[in-house]
Amino acid sequence: MPIRIDRCAARAMAPRFDEALELVRNEFDSLDQDRQYRNTFARLLKPDPLQRVRMLGTDQRDLFVPALRELIPEVVPPGGHILDLGAGDGQTFALLADLVPAGATVSYEEPNAGYAADYGAFLETQDHLRPGLAMVAGFEEIDTIDPAPPPDGSVDLVLALHILYFIGDLPAGLLRMARFLKPGGALCVVVAEETQAWSGRALRAFIDAGGDTGRNEGHLAAMAERKRLLGGVLMDVMAAGLPEASFALETRLQPSRLYGHALSDLIALANLAELSPVPGIGKFEAPCGLLRSDPEAVDLRIEDEGPRKGMWSVAQPQLLSILRRRG
Repeated sequence: MPIRIDRCAARAMAPRFDEALELVRNEFDSLDQDRQYRNTFARLLKPDPLQRVRMLGTDQRDLFVPALRELIPEVVPPGGHILDLGAGDGQTFALLADLVPAGATVSYEEPNAGYAADYGAFLETQDHLRPGLAMVAGFEEIDTIDPAPPPDGSVDLVLALHILYFIGDLPAGLLRMARFLKPGGALCVVVAEETQAWSGRALRAFIDAGGDTGRNEGHLAAMAERKRLLGGVLMDVMAAGLPEASFALETRLQPSRLYGHALSDLIALANLAELSPVPGIGKFEAPCGLLRSDPEAVDLRIEDEGPRKGMWSVAQPQLLSILRRRG
């Protein structure tokens, strides 16, 4: 059974929290925002040397990848088209590539040029796939860049894995994603359920402590709106925006977690999602304070069994939604 940390235990660990926060300050102080995010994300991507789990820093992929592996044979035909939005460096798609039918085209959008280059390099190693469009831009810019995105109604599977945090107008963004779909195609969205998750609670702690993201109320409203849309309201958006099409939506809550070898890793992971564009290192102080003052709120614990034994962890539940275009 995991060892759960309550407030009494956290008070006894005060020097460990002080040291963890100082380590994070020292690491992130000299980094620009892109490097801060890369160092944060690297904690999730740590490989398990014994290959027991996909990543040591989170079980999110362990939970959503099996669903995607079931979905791909259903919706992507030989010679079909996949569009990966906010694609990262290709490590997630690499866990799916073997199931993609021969001759399928894979296009991707990714604002980080380094990640986009890594994704393209991976696709070049996949002889059964055809590299498609490489759009080095944010999602909300793709209709204004060259190359233009795939035409509406031309894609069999759209992937939007943990990118909704970076979209300002959520209904419009999800509608835009759905417009890419052919009849019979599917949009797969994965996003943290941040009203419960560590990243969302860290953001709220930062705001409650007087921090400014530049759009505090907008971020808090967006957390609730993501849950509301994927909980069913998205169907109303589709009916209004694409009345000529019909859709079906399935959403499930997955009890995923974030893991770190030390408390400093969990503090650094507060830099995911909405806090990542905030400059400086003050953004880490309030999340650290949350771990110290209310560890039960984020289910702070030390793992005592399994492949992550000895690691610290916090709750980071995610929503997995599959929107299918019926016609």
